[in-house]
Amino acid sequence: MSLASEKSTMFEEGWVEAHLIGQREKQREWEEKERLKMKNPCGKMRKADNPYEVWKSRDGTWTWKVLKKYKSPEAEAQDPYARWMCAVSSPFTMGCEDYGDVYVREIKAQATKVS
Repeated sequence: MSLASEKSTMFEEGWVEAHLIGQREKQREWEEKERLKMKNPCGKMRKADNPYEVWKSRDGTWTWKVLKKYKSPEAEAQDPYARWMCAVSSPFTMGCEDYGDVYVREIKAQATKVS
């Protein structure tokens, strides 16, 4: 075996080993990202007659029916602007419900979870 072919073989073996190490590192990074990615159990829209949760104000005049949550509970806890899609009934809705996004912090500050 000549010196040139021996160097070439060493280079190829080193390249293959480096490539495999790089692939393993990429695989570990991907697995870590997947592990950290939390599922959102309330991410699909529901109808008002089957909400994920119901929150009521302390005096019972306001009701928030949670129809969708946009973030996982872990991400929601870190975001002061996290919101829920809700059907809201109040003294101002005259027996009906208004639909829209509501900041989670506003609901939790004024209401207790009923179901």
